[in-house]
Amino acid sequence: MDPAAIVLIMAPILFPMGAALGVNAVHLGILMVVNMEVGLCHPPVGLNLYVASGITGMGITELTVAVLPWLATMLIFLVMVTYIPRCRCGCRICWGCIDPTYGLPNFRRRIARSARASAWPRR
Repeated sequence: MDPAAIVLIMAPILFPMGAALGVNAVHLGILMVVNMEVGLCHPPVGLNLYVASGITGMGITELTVAVLPWLATMLIFLVMVTYIPRCRCGCRICWGCIDPTYGLPNFRRRIARSARASAWPRR
């Protein structure tokens, strides 16, 4: 199935279920995207396999053997993102979007600090 169709059909079903179970929405979205990526390269119905077969002129079986190392890498990444929460927010910590000490976004802390230090009287 096309990734756009998967998102349009499954997101309204999975997001309320994930929210009820306490799953972070960003984490659930990352899991959906990585699962779609694996599905597009996975035999026997991976769309990317048929496109690559048409471009290169190779058969599906030859291409499947050539894709297996990359598929294994994607599956390892999927397991890491699923079971190691630090993997999904590690980049945001490196970029400075999240304070690793408190787990709060930095902009919220800056806004709170500036509101306390503001010279404007509060009503």
